[in-house]
Amino acid sequence: KKEESKQALVEQEQKAEEMEKQLALEKEEAKAKQEALTLEKEEKAKVEQELQAKLADESASKEERAKVEEQIKVAREEQETLQKDLEKQASDIKLKEDEIEA
Repeated sequence: KKEESKQALVEQEQKAEEMEKQLALEKEEAKAKQEALTLEKEEKAKVEQELQAKLADESASKEERAKVEEQIKVAREEQETLQKDLEKQASDIKLKEDEIEA
């Protein structure tokens, strides 16, 4: 009887360790994704800046300006989406950390 409970305890510990490893792995993946999103967001911000510079160009026609303004709008929306994704990743990482500590 004692042996069985000892065995069960060992199995529980092993399961807990495996879960912890899995969570640590998921946390690393979430962090990597977060980094990728950050880079992508910075890229979009750069694109937006370039578009803003085009918009400042006095010689641009009305059609060109309208096109550039539309591109800026799209770039901003993409950045907002990426920001939301980043916030989700951050909360995912926090959840993983909480689970690991639990």
